[in-house]
Amino acid sequence: MLDTLSYVVSMGVYMLLLFLFLEYTREKQGFYKWFFILALLSFPLWFINLHSWFRWAKSISVLIPICFVSFVRMSNDGNHDTVLMSLKKKWPLWILYIVLNCNILEASITDLEFGNYFNGIAGLILCITIPLPTKHWRIGKNDGKNSFAELIADLPLAWCLLYVTWNAAFVYGENPAFFASSLCILIAPELWMLYNKRTDLWLMGRIYTLALHILIRSSYDIFGPLMDSHTWFNAEVLYYWGMVNFVAHIIYLVYWFFKLRNKPYVLKHSAEAYGY
Repeated sequence: MLDTLSYVVSMGVYMLLLFLFLEYTREKQGFYKWFFILALLSFPLWFINLHSWFRWAKSISVLIPICFVSFVRMSNDGNHDTVLMSLKKKWPLWILYIVLNCNILEASITDLEFGNYFNGIAGLILCITIPLPTKHWRIGKNDGKNSFAELIADLPLAWCLLYVTWNAAFVYGENPAFFASSLCILIAPELWMLYNKRTDLWLMGRIYTLALHILIRSSYDIFGPLMDSHTWFNAEVLYYWGMVNFVAHIIYLVYWFFKLRNKPYVLKHSAEAYGY
């Protein structure tokens, strides 16, 4: 009973801190423009706390891009020099798109290496079905009421939910000791986007909570003493969880394929209806 209560309290407090962190990084340019410096200054500590290629790849592929995201957001907050003005173009969003793909691929390859094949394939399906930045990604002020720039990505809610269950299953198999803390950074963006009633904020929420989590884990392990969840692991649960994820992602892939295939037809008949 006391163990359960300790998890509820520690996870609840951590998710609250993540939620407040998201609100602050969303609105305060003076904070998020310096966040990347904190991330980079922690580099010497990584040699003490990172012990595998995946952990190094994960830290580098998250903490360096968060610096880039901050610069891109700053470029949309007002008048800046030529370098920052160039970040208002579409190419930075393509870089973020590639980074998202690489992060999912890193985890999917690890899943396959560990024999969690169903979940690994589910991750590959996520990569295939990410909406392209051409029309679905942008950085700007959401409705003219706010003066701060946001990373806005029109990702379908179903895709976001599939990502959450896929990533949770990955962490459960890759490092179950950190499953409880990782679950917090998966739930917090969902609660944050629902609170703001905007699913297009999910990606920004995921990027910033993951960056903070990786920064903490790379610098010092506070989650082991507070939320060690290695006793939660069960190989049978992992197997069937991966299988359920595989089936759900296959269903979504079929839906995505036919939706994509029918788009030209819809556009063509819409144009004919208007006499084009």
